[in-house]
Amino acid sequence: MKVAIYARVSTDKQEVLNQIDKLKDYSKVRQWKVVGVYTDKAISGRRASRPELDLMKQHIKEGKITAVLVWKLDRIGRSLRDLITLVDYFKQHHCQFISYSNSIDTSTAEGKLMFHILGAFAEFEADLISERTKLAYETKKKRLKNINQEMKWGRRKKKISKEEFDMVKELRLDGVSWRGVADRINQNRGPRSQVSYNTLRRLLQNGE
Repeated sequence: MKVAIYARVSTDKQEVLNQIDKLKDYSKVRQWKVVGVYTDKAISGRRASRPELDLMKQHIKEGKITAVLVWKLDRIGRSLRDLITLVDYFKQHHCQFISYSNSIDTSTAEGKLMFHILGAFAEFEADLISERTKLAYETKKKRLKNINQEMKWGRRKKKISKEEFDMVKELRLDGVSWRGVADRINQNRGPRSQVSYNTLRRLLQNGE
């Protein structure tokens, strides 16, 4: 078989040489001819289009490659849909797919079955991670919202005391203007605890 080795890493800091060397050794033992090594770096496996992957697909279409060898399933695709699409493309052009770590070889019936089973589990695991992440985010968002509401309510409760609140009501009943009420309340308050007449009016209107 004319084998193409495909490797992918998500970041520039990751290395693929160990994967490639082991796959070359595996091909040598199986007496396969390695006709190309295709490596995509710093690219997510969820991207259907990748420079080296696209080039390899073109060479498959041209008949230069009859089998694709990868270290693991997630190196070539992260979702079941993408994996199936790729394997269907390989099949259309008479190219087999082999995953070393997963013991998958689509040239056999057992390999095809195992490919679909493992692909389904891989997608299921990715969905679980996504759901847990979303749930954690929503829980954190709700908790922060509750904290903000408590802080806001706490500040509002401390605006004036019950005695001051009663004084505001009495002064207003006596016909004192809101500015006059604020002046009376602020006489017994420090510089940093002054309240505006608008605040007093709002608190009285809201019954707070």
